[in-house]
Amino acid sequence: MAMHCFEEGKRVLLHGKRYRLLNAVTLDGREHWQLCPLGAAPHLCIIESHPTEELHASHYRGDFEFDEELDGDTPAKAAERLRRRARKISDRDEKSQKYMRFFRDVIREVAVIMGESDYTSNSILSVRIAKPLLAEVLRDLGNKYGIEHFGAPKNISRAQYYRMRKRLIEGGFIDDFAPNWGARGNRQQMHPLVSSALDAAIQERLDETSQRGRPKGSPAFSTHSIETRLLSKLDTLREAYPALAEKFRLPSRVTILKRLKLFPQYRIDVAREGVTRARMLHRRPHGHQEPEACLSLVQYDETRLPFYCVSRCGGIPLGRPWLSWLLDVYCGGFLGFYLGFEPAGDTVFASVLRHACNFKSYVSEQYPGFAGTYKMAGRPRFITFDNSLSAHGTTIQTILEDLDIPWTFSKPWEPWTKAHVESSFDVFNRALLQDMPGFVLSKEIPSRDYDPGKNACISFDQLLYIIHCWIVDYHGTAPAYRPEIGSPNQRWEHGTRLVKPEFLRKGTDLDAMFGIVRSGRLDHRGVRYENIYYYSDELHSLRHHHGASLNVSVKVNPADLSKVYVRHAREDAWIRCDSLEPERTNGLSLFCHALFQRHAKKLFGNVDREAYVRARLDLEEKIAAWRQEDLGVQANARVARALGFGTHLLRYEGSQQKGSMERSGCDGSSIKQDGPGLRNGGARAQSVRAAEPSRQDRVEHTIAQFEVSRMPF
Repeated sequence: MAMHCFEEGKRVLLHGKRYRLLNAVTLDGREHWQLCPLGAAPHLCIIESHPTEELHASHYRGDFEFDEELDGDTPAKAAERLRRRARKISDRDEKSQKYMRFFRDVIREVAVIMGESDYTSNSILSVRIAKPLLAEVLRDLGNKYGIEHFGAPKNISRAQYYRMRKRLIEGGFIDDFAPNWGARGNRQQMHPLVSSALDAAIQERLDETSQRGRPKGSPAFSTHSIETRLLSKLDTLREAYPALAEKFRLPSRVTILKRLKLFPQYRIDVAREGVTRARMLHRRPHGHQEPEACLSLVQYDETRLPFYCVSRCGGIPLGRPWLSWLLDVYCGGFLGFYLGFEPAGDTVFASVLRHACNFKSYVSEQYPGFAGTYKMAGRPRFITFDNSLSAHGTTIQTILEDLDIPWTFSKPWEPWTKAHVESSFDVFNRALLQDMPGFVLSKEIPSRDYDPGKNACISFDQLLYIIHCWIVDYHGTAPAYRPEIGSPNQRWEHGTRLVKPEFLRKGTDLDAMFGIVRSGRLDHRGVRYENIYYYSDELHSLRHHHGASLNVSVKVNPADLSKVYVRHAREDAWIRCDSLEPERTNGLSLFCHALFQRHAKKLFGNVDREAYVRARLDLEEKIAAWRQEDLGVQANARVARALGFGTHLLRYEGSQQKGSMERSGCDGSSIKQDGPGLRNGGARAQSVRAAEPSRQDRVEHTIAQFEVSRMPF
């Protein structure tokens, strides 16, 4: 590496600005250096004075550096100096290092023996004597240092000595002593015009493919495409220069590949792999900076489990359920989750966020055998979403703004930006599901060889119980990959010691917050939404105060049509209104209600109450018949969604004495299903074969999602 010193005429850079050191002066008893800015006219230069101590301190901090450019340097030489500035002897190959050390030792020894001058001597020796003497000294030093570095004597001529000494004086780098073996031989060189045409062809192909997505089929950027473009340019050159036509030959494929190495690899990857793939390959490391407390950073994601469920009461294969959850990055615990067959959307996220914001007191009531407690709960302070269409809905944005929760999206095809929640699904699959009955087979096994009626042997309630057990007793208490940081439960206690979790005034306030807003009309019949009427005493007072007929806003929870919330333009609060037909709407979801109405209109041409009931009974008979059929995976999942399997429709009303989970039926009745005895009956849930359901059971469970005319069978 080149060395420098404070001397007059030296070029320096101070805070990125170029100066020349003029001279050292003493001002007020302190030594200063006068600096002249470079690049300005001589009569406009303003001499600056800087204390020597400050320059030394700036050099220590890196704000002051010696400029290695020389006044006579061309842009090419300046670029070469910049490239070689930090290169060391140890960075070169072993053979080059031997030559560099050999010439360095020879030049140093000659300077000691003969001194420094044009002929390497300031002595009184004449030129006639100095030249033979230098040749004799070089011969002796070549033998000495040749044996030391190469193991054999090495000849060095006076011309070679002067050439190497000049390189050292002009460049200041002993790196220049390394031989350039690439310049040897009589090689076939490309004509400069061909070289320029090749660069232009590569540049054009890179520009054309820079905004492409992920390529499909054969790649658009290849050596063949470059050759095709270059051929047209060579034909143009042959027409312009007929005398040089023989020199305009197409380069070999190896030459094109070598020339490609001169272009940025990122641009080449964009052309070959697409922008998304190239961004992934060249991504920056995000480091390991953790949030300062629990709930400071929460990540959300959903996936379809590689698992097959069956209805415990109806005996119907249900398909693969969806699992969505919110993961706290600080402690690694799950704030809330959703399990069911509802596709990703506003309803699923609202269910997950509601579960996360509320206390999990139901766990100790419904599952009294658990040793641990579900501690994670509270309002997240920042959420990261997957960049899916469901996350861009206005309903999710409204909910997060009402709760004052900032959020962001991960970029498309960049799962590493939310690596914690992505890896949690992999841990869940490996730690719990892979060895359980009902696990979906690999892609190599055809789906026609998989009979869900025989292989799907875990009920939905059993799977829900198992997930609760894994989160509370196994994942929550197990130490992390680094035992010193503790388990998620321990991290939660540590992360909430100073920054406490925040909750709403009461848990039921979330009901009025999670829903879709529609316009409605309030009159003597009540508020109408989807042919269902709602009323309450507060609405009666509202009509007395503002008028008998009013335009109002209606907020509906798609998971439960038994109640809605109404607000008038002159009022600030939402008013809860219950359905005037509670036996019909208790536990009824908007999806099922729309399904019944659509089927009633298809069969009877209207949606009155009689047509609604008849359509519902007709679908019930159809699903009872479908149970004997071998439905496909997608058809089973649609039936499961219509049957209301999912945590967004579950109401936990058990007690310590009952220990049961109650799910609202679609006709207003309640279906009580005892939790599976995972702890008392073994570490894994056993196969369940349901008895033949009665007509009353089928009436309670029967809903279909699709019309008869669209059925796959």
